[in-house]
Amino acid sequence: MCDPLSLVLGGLSAAASLASNSVQANAVKKQENLNNQWMMMQERERRAEAARQEQMRQQAESARAATVQDMSPENQGTAQQAEAERLEEKLGGNEPAADPNAAVAAQTEGNAALLEGKAMGGQEFNADMGSRISKATADARARIRALATAQSFGGTSGGLQTRNALELNEGEQGINLANNMRQGSLSAFQSVQNIEPVKLNPVSNPWGGIASALGGMVGKFGKA
Repeated sequence: MCDPLSLVLGGLSAAASLASNSVQANAVKKQENLNNQWMMMQERERRAEAARQEQMRQQAESARAATVQDMSPENQGTAQQAEAERLEEKLGGNEPAADPNAAVAAQTEGNAALLEGKAMGGQEFNADMGSRISKATADARARIRALATAQSFGGTSGGLQTRNALELNEGEQGINLANNMRQGSLSAFQSVQNIEPVKLNPVSNPWGGIASALGGMVGKFGKA
């Protein structure tokens, strides 16, 4: 007959073994869950970083495209023409032309003593004087337009030299800002990638020790 104590100890040893296996299986399952959560977090961060990188890449591309558009021949011509008109107005090139007849009348009145009693050709004098005044006015306006056109390409407040420098600087700043943001975001993402999954601390399994002890006791009593 089997020793009743051996039967009891054997049953307890078997139960302890089952409990030990259950604890180990539970620990393995928890570790798997932690690993799965870590992988899901990494995948989520990869997708988010890819979206951020694409958004900032588009910002840099938008800044580049805007600069190219601003520097296009069409926009250059429009800006230059607008500045030339502004300068021409500022220099007085758009002021109404003086009435040659009024100028002649003023000159005639001023020289009344010279003209008094003398026909001096009358109409011929007035026509000649008016023609000279008109030509002088046209020449002055032509010089003003030429000066305004030349200045519109230079360093005036709206000149192409000033405008282009500002446009290029603005575009460069926009591109650099987006690239710097991309580098910073990528650096932060790489730090996230270096994070390791949570690992459960190894702990002693009391059921495993009990099972071993009971097993030894069963063997001892069995030999007795």
